[in-house]
Amino acid sequence: MGLAGLLDLEGYRVKAGSVDARGWPVYDLLDEYVGTIEDLIVDTDVLEARYVQIALDGLSRSIVLALNSLVIEGDRRRVHCPRARKEDLQRLPYIGGLDRDAETGAIQPSVLDQAVFLIGVEPDEEGQ
Repeated sequence: MGLAGLLDLEGYRVKAGSVDARGWPVYDLLDEYVGTIEDLIVDTDVLEARYVQIALDGLSRSIVLALNSLVIEGDRRRVHCPRARKEDLQRLPYIGGLDRDAETGAIQPSVLDQAVFLIGVEPDEEGQ
């Protein structure tokens, strides 16, 4: 399984019919604002997002959470993390600390939990 941020996958976009939650706010179990979704981390073998990269509010760093740990509230255009408080999330390893392949820069799956596939990705078509 290869993993890469959607922003790094030139020529790809969120699949039609899937939710593109990039830019959406993230709230913790107490409904306190945590940060904003910056990117989707995609399993490049099957072109489905497994994780999200979240820019933490008030901190100049980002974390990665598995999609199956979040609730995407499409009608409210926000994401809810029902299992952790803001303080807990701020203590998670930051994205700069993730194990990456020396040659390709791809995120190594050994540092991430398995997740449910929620967001599909497809090649970008010219003219759209």
